[in-house]
Amino acid sequence: MYLNALKNSSVHILLTVEGGVMSNEFYSVVDLSPAQFRQAYPLLQVSGADFTLDQWLEYAKGLHERRDKGTGILSAVSEDGYIHALATYELWARCADARVIEVEYFCYLDLLNQSVGPLLIRALEERGHIHDCSEVRVRTSQILGTSGPTSSPTVTAMFQRFGYAPESDHLKKRFG
Repeated sequence: MYLNALKNSSVHILLTVEGGVMSNEFYSVVDLSPAQFRQAYPLLQVSGADFTLDQWLEYAKGLHERRDKGTGILSAVSEDGYIHALATYELWARCADARVIEVEYFCYLDLLNQSVGPLLIRALEERGHIHDCSEVRVRTSQILGTSGPTSSPTVTAMFQRFGYAPESDHLKKRFG
């Protein structure tokens, strides 16, 4: 077990990583299981995702079936079992010596505190490190957040506080 204190201008989070689970005092980030796919759907609806339930279930099932090829869904779950955030991702090789973790959907509901979005960002970065990725790319058209009255620039600013640079249709962070 190790502790890592992360700080920036507006967020201070204490993260714990133990047995592949990243957590803070409010949430644990774990892989979304097939039994939780339906439970995650209301989060997508509230955040403005353009999925029907059947489309979401098919999409999530496909990611789960290809998880041995580097796809997955991370979820931030509160102590009482509610899903407050999720991110879908796929690992791919950009060239012979560079792997990328591509985040297709980043979705969160953060009404009570400001920690779930940053926690999920750090969990995605940790997943990238585990798989020897050199960068994380997040599709900006698929960042869906509800943090009281939020807007796309607010969500983009959250990523930029963690070192992500905007590019044409995505945010990108390279690992050193």
